[in-house]
Amino acid sequence: MGATTIDIRLLGPFQVRVGGSPVVLTSSRQRALLATLALAAGRLVSIDALARGVWGETPPAHIRGSLQTYVMRLRRLCGEDVVVTEPEGYRLVVDPSRVDALRFLRALDQAAATSDPAQRRALLTAALATWGGTPLEGVGSPALAAEWEPLLTERHLFAVEQRIDLDTGLVPDARLVAELTDLVAQHPLRESLWERLVRALARSGRRAEALARYAGLRALLADELGVEPGEDLRR
Repeated sequence: MGATTIDIRLLGPFQVRVGGSPVVLTSSRQRALLATLALAAGRLVSIDALARGVWGETPPAHIRGSLQTYVMRLRRLCGEDVVVTEPEGYRLVVDPSRVDALRFLRALDQAAATSDPAQRRALLTAALATWGGTPLEGVGSPALAAEWEPLLTERHLFAVEQRIDLDTGLVPDARLVAELTDLVAQHPLRESLWERLVRALARSGRRAEALARYAGLRALLADELGVEPGEDLRR
């Protein structure tokens, strides 16, 4: 028999598939353990790092014994060969391409490395198709969320902005306006999204609406942060 194939979804609701079939981990500790191992994708994760991911700042008195118990249960659910014991910790036997968060980051790195706009657009589109919502939703690890959610969310938003820039002139401005309107509603203090929305409105002949949006942002920034819009928006 071949090695067990495991797929782990962390971009949105936590999901695990083993050999193509869904596996439900009812324990938040098990989910946190698997997510911590998955984000290292085949590399050793130390006992201390696993303890932080699983228990945060309140680990049990006997960390190694507790981890052994959770690893044993994880092997029963996902396959005996999925988790390898090392002298200093544990390692998940998984290809990084089968962890959606790592596949997402790799595609973004590939997009950044290419100088061809069409190829970059294709890579960004493929990466963004992986996104399923709030990272690590349902994992149950505040420590992992604090470390990974801001990074993944920022990379996602930056990728969306890059793809919108590459879409400009290729897709109707009305479609970009609709997308950007949703985005600024979700991220009202992100000026770079507002800038793209105002410019898309202006390009589509909706100058009055563009000015109204700018005025609304100016008031919002003054109320929330006590600042004026950046120079790029004021131009």
